[in-house]
Amino acid sequence: MEPEALDPRLNLAQWSDPLWRLNNLYWIKDENGREVKFQLNRSQRRLMARLWRRNIILKSRQQGFSTLIQIMMLDMCIFTPNTNAGIILQTMPDAIKLFREKIKFAYNRLPQAIRDAVPVVTDSKTELVLANGSSLQVATSLRSGTYQFVHVSEMGKIARKFPDRAVEIVTGTFPTVHKEGFLFVESTAEGKDGVFFKLVGDARKLLERGTKLTALDFRFHFFAWHEDDRNRMDPEGVEITAENKAYFKKLYTDHGIVLDAQQRAWYAKTKATLDTAGKEDAMKREHPSFPDEAFEVAVEGQIFGRAMQFLRANNRITQVAPLPEPVNTIWDLGHNDINAIWFHQSAPGGDHRLLDYEEGFAHGLEHYVTEVRKRGYLLGKWVLPHDAEYKNVVGKSPKERLIELGVPAGDIIIVPRCQTKIGSIEQTRKMLRRCWFDAERCAKGITHLDNYVWKWDKANGCWMQEPLHNDASNASDAMQQFGMAWELLPAGGHTPASSQRRRGRSAMAA
Repeated sequence: MEPEALDPRLNLAQWSDPLWRLNNLYWIKDENGREVKFQLNRSQRRLMARLWRRNIILKSRQQGFSTLIQIMMLDMCIFTPNTNAGIILQTMPDAIKLFREKIKFAYNRLPQAIRDAVPVVTDSKTELVLANGSSLQVATSLRSGTYQFVHVSEMGKIARKFPDRAVEIVTGTFPTVHKEGFLFVESTAEGKDGVFFKLVGDARKLLERGTKLTALDFRFHFFAWHEDDRNRMDPEGVEITAENKAYFKKLYTDHGIVLDAQQRAWYAKTKATLDTAGKEDAMKREHPSFPDEAFEVAVEGQIFGRAMQFLRANNRITQVAPLPEPVNTIWDLGHNDINAIWFHQSAPGGDHRLLDYEEGFAHGLEHYVTEVRKRGYLLGKWVLPHDAEYKNVVGKSPKERLIELGVPAGDIIIVPRCQTKIGSIEQTRKMLRRCWFDAERCAKGITHLDNYVWKWDKANGCWMQEPLHNDASNASDAMQQFGMAWELLPAGGHTPASSQRRRGRSAMAA
């Protein structure tokens, strides 16, 4: 479409500039429901300045990225003939509502001359086809055809509730985007697992290494709450708690983030509101200050989320040196060939120390016994699940095989089967709050505990009381062996003063 065909007085240089069009042609509803002309805010301008073919956006809420991306998509379809564009959302009701309130709303308020030049030829709840050969559609997945513009909204939530669909989006939708086209994946964080977390991690590595991006690489974008000019308020009368003051100080000392009084007031009031609603850990997810913080918090569906949040808040994931006492190994013998082993010591005062973690795939028991012994610990009890006494196809049980490999029979503890999975989980939640984890040696196991989640009931739209079987299951099942067996283990002794001095106070509070 030639701009002069609309009005001979129009400036061709302006109309050929997408930024000018974005700031002058489109209308949206603001947060108060008022019809306003779309104008790029500070965060949106930053995104446009760093735009790449493939973009992954980790964000604080309400910065307007979904709106910007959808207006960009509509603009491209109008001014670039034969553009195929699509938006992916969690559910079809979400998709239909967005299509009506964002895409169609903006198109219907364009200047009449533009709508006359590029009229709609097909208009449905999920698709808009224009006379210039362009089309826009919304769906929960896109697979067939070739697209020049695709937007995946709230990928973190999709990956959390519908992990199979998230994989389908990566394997089925991403390849449909032409290498010269645009692909946007944006979301708030939803735990340290899933497709969105992995995509963010890969893109951050490319950015940190300064790697030159190919057309198929994602550029990482992060937008913190304090970069949004609207996140400010009059500080008069706003109480800044000691907890908030400590947090603001840590932001400055650890990350160089300087906040003024208005920003501090906004943060304090917003956090207080979320806390009142029973969302004490939601602020970091909804309004992160730096990228890693966004993934630190408990999210919906995490089975051990609150317990893990407690451990972090109380600095119980730290450096934990072994005591001069035996170390117990706590096992899950995975039916999927993944074995998981925690290394445990009972500590003075009824606490527990998780010193180390080991896992492997498709190895025999001799491999794991070798790995356990290579650690060099003074070994104590070997804690096994109830099915370790079941004989396999060659007529031997895991317990019998371990004894053949030199494990003393008297050191093996078989954990009785728990009557219900929920009972096992509840017992483990309580015990986790009495644990200390070595952050480095247990890193993989800690990630698994974070990522142990309930299944999502698609039909009823709620979390089921049944764990999802994923990569986190075996480490979490092994931890549940500990949750059920701790009373069967020897109590912790008293650490000699010389050992306490060697560890130092940073290693673990006595």
